[in-house]
Amino acid sequence: MAKDKTVRVKNLVGITVLLITTILWGTAFSVLKTTIDALPPFYVLAIRFLPSGLIMGLVFIKQFKHIDRRTVLHGAVLGVVLFCAYTTQTLGLRYTTPARNAFITVAYCIMTPFLCWIMYKHRPRSYDVISGVVCMLGLAFISLIGQGDDGGLYLLGDGLTLVAALFFAFQLVFIERYIAEGNNPYLLLFFELTIGGFLFAVATACYELPTLGAQAFAIPHDLWWRLLYLMLGCSMLAQLFQMLGQRFTTSSQAGIILSFESVFAAITSVALGMESLTVYLIVGFVLVFVAGLISQLHLDPVAIIRRLRRGTEIAPAAKPQSDAETPDASCPVAPEDDSACAADTPPDEED
Repeated sequence: MAKDKTVRVKNLVGITVLLITTILWGTAFSVLKTTIDALPPFYVLAIRFLPSGLIMGLVFIKQFKHIDRRTVLHGAVLGVVLFCAYTTQTLGLRYTTPARNAFITVAYCIMTPFLCWIMYKHRPRSYDVISGVVCMLGLAFISLIGQGDDGGLYLLGDGLTLVAALFFAFQLVFIERYIAEGNNPYLLLFFELTIGGFLFAVATACYELPTLGAQAFAIPHDLWWRLLYLMLGCSMLAQLFQMLGQRFTTSSQAGIILSFESVFAAITSVALGMESLTVYLIVGFVLVFVAGLISQLHLDPVAIIRRLRRGTEIAPAAKPQSDAETPDASCPVAPEDDSACAADTPPDEED
């Protein structure tokens, strides 16, 4: 009895910290947009990731005894992918709204099984295909039908965000492969954040500084809290909370909670007056959200309808997992990212 109570308490703690993680990542979209409107984007991302990676190195300093050349190489690959993903996502955010940016980013979760099919010949299952169709329909409502007055700029921003989603999908595929090969996940995360942050610093020094001048890098007092929020809250703390939360929750619980990242992004954007919701946008957001749930929970709508007709119990297509089991690797979560598919490996933020 005492053991069951302990398990329930740990599960509640896991749910709570995952909810905090989701809120942090969801609000990061609006905070990042207001920050890059005032400061160069590569500069902001360098401040966000490089210190976070170094602090994570101090937190997991004991893990460095397991370091080897393969881990460094794989961490470097992840760092390059992180750089490409956040470059396209952040540039996309300059031309679209935080909610559109967040919901379109969720497409990485649907892309992942199809990348596994292309790269490793793992055929997607029925729910992967269904979620992909629903997601594409939702993206059509968001980007094509519900453009609004600034349709041209929104379409550019949405397109860049979709490219970012593809990079995030590659990131998840690589993380799943590297973890399966026995790489230390904490060291992978350290090298990913540190090398990604270093590349942003190089881009700042080589591109933004010569073109914009030193005066563009002066940080106003009211922006310091936003930078600290992005660095300590949305990057470092959220990563630690995600790793902790997924230790004490099932993959279904984590998947559902992290799916609300885009919902919190929309709520924050509307609350700050940065978003004008239309019927088309709401329909698109709902369709993308449902597509994410289908992918994460392995729900097969066709099988559910058949079971309803037969009067049998409705259950997800995948076998339920206990707290001790790890989630399905076909849709792992990226560290941060501003995320939405759940895995027990510490990937990168999806903001």
